[in-house]
Amino acid sequence: MLKLFAVAGALALSSGAIGAASAATIADYSFENPTGVSGFDYNPTVAGVVFTGDAGVASGTGFDPAPDGVQNAFLQSTASSGAQIDISVTGLTPGDVYSFSYFDDQRNGYGVNPYTVSFNGSTIASYSPAATGWTARTTGAFTALGSTGTLTFATPVLCCDNGAGIDAITLNGSGAAGVPEPAAWALMLVGLGGLGAATRARRRLTAVGI
Repeated sequence: MLKLFAVAGALALSSGAIGAASAATIADYSFENPTGVSGFDYNPTVAGVVFTGDAGVASGTGFDPAPDGVQNAFLQSTASSGAQIDISVTGLTPGDVYSFSYFDDQRNGYGVNPYTVSFNGSTIASYSPAATGWTARTTGAFTALGSTGTLTFATPVLCCDNGAGIDAITLNGSGAAGVPEPAAWALMLVGLGGLGAATRARRRLTAVGI
């Protein structure tokens, strides 16, 4: 019986992430929907993504070739309108620490369009695209408070005409910083108790010379 407890404890401790959620998903992370975009498609209807103001999907014009696929998202700011993209993220593990990586690009021949990145309303990055092609970016880290959330890219109302491209969003974080679920804690406590009992039993046997 003690051996069974010891085995249970070892399994619980070695797993460390019992009950962890499946891999997280970013809706249309490469902006390949709707398919067949030519030029600029403002405020398209895409599952899991909401484009507001002068935002949408571009292909074949305005930006350098997309780093992933053939299309990218864009944010356009003018004196009368800003732009925002809200992207659904699912499958997160509450308590785990994550960050996002992606690429940005300045629209060729247009002004620099600074933007902010937020998750569930908390700012995690602010950048201004470079005029030298797509640039790799990484946001600050955040702790997931639930299994779902909203990733937001937003630009303000800004003089003249300015454009920023966004593409190839990925989520960083393996769950190593996660908090085990209650069932995992219970199993680990049972296992630790079993390991302690087994150790004490071995000491008694040694003391009597068996």
